[in-house]
Amino acid sequence: MTRSLMTIPNIAMTRRTILKVAGVAAGAIALPGATRAAEPTSTTPPAGIGAGKSILLYSGWATHNIGDVGHTPGTLRYLAQHLPAAKVVCWLRKTNDAVDAMLRKRFSTVDLVRGELANDGTASTPELQKAFDACDMLIQNSGMHFNRFWNPPINLLLASAAKKKRVGLYGQSFDGFRPADEERLAGLLSGASFIHTRDTESLVYLRRLGVASGVLEFGPDGCFGIDVRDDEKAEAWMQANRLESGKFVCVVVRSDSLERFNVEKDDPATAGRIKERIDDWLSRMVEVVTGIVRKGMKVALVPEVEKEIATARDRVLAKLPEDVRKQVVHREAWWNCDEACSLYARAHSLVAMEPHSCIM
Repeated sequence: MTRSLMTIPNIAMTRRTILKVAGVAAGAIALPGATRAAEPTSTTPPAGIGAGKSILLYSGWATHNIGDVGHTPGTLRYLAQHLPAAKVVCWLRKTNDAVDAMLRKRFSTVDLVRGELANDGTASTPELQKAFDACDMLIQNSGMHFNRFWNPPINLLLASAAKKKRVGLYGQSFDGFRPADEERLAGLLSGASFIHTRDTESLVYLRRLGVASGVLEFGPDGCFGIDVRDDEKAEAWMQANRLESGKFVCVVVRSDSLERFNVEKDDPATAGRIKERIDDWLSRMVEVVTGIVRKGMKVALVPEVEKEIATARDRVLAKLPEDVRKQVVHREAWWNCDEACSLYARAHSLVAMEPHSCIM
């Protein structure tokens, strides 16, 4: 399974993404017709592609979600693998010491910068201003940032247009814009050199709006490229909790958030349905964990999102029969995606209600 997951994105990135990104980074503009080009025969871009060029990768949406953290090392790995001659700077929206240390250890030649970018291309920090002014292309990394609720990434498109910078959106999801904004945003998105959506529903939506970026195609989530590991931490946690490689199952739970929908006060009926859904999800996970343990495996309840640590403890662990609970380890401490990858690699299986743990 691990080999299959890691092979698929390499093929997809070669065929549909990296060579087009490489062409743009080298100064060529990818045209819609390029989507029908012949299949490349190698996973390596043509010699010299990206040489002397600079890419500014905007990434790092949160530190309380290992999937949001994992986008960054995944896409940086692809850039390093396929565009080794390009200078890459990573602009992190959110980070912490552990994330910075992980990225510097794996990508020692990549500069990390912070700051905000105004619509006119003015940055709030000198290091971001320098990186933006010098870059030949600005790439926004995978995420769920273009939707009807929250649209701050639009200033990247405006800033890039103001400074005549090429911009691309990689592995994005589009939940839908407010109807009043659709025409304007479709026009802005059409100015992008490439847009790769990480799901086909988003692709259909953008095509329906008439978005005409240089390339508009599916492109897998950046997290598929992840290869960071922290074996030492994972093995120490396993030893402390008496877990043996290949003899435990990792389980990741997910509850929905009423705050996200803003309905508990204004729409009690909808809030009630959401609560019922959460109860159903979590009661099923109690059954799943019980079944795994009674088949002879231990279970590690581990988080993809920090807020779910308490959910796993109070809504799953506490509901288990006593004989089952003795064979279940609950992870109380938050972790980073490198340690998570190392633990998943040592587990017999992974059962997850979140996508990025499965991808990693």
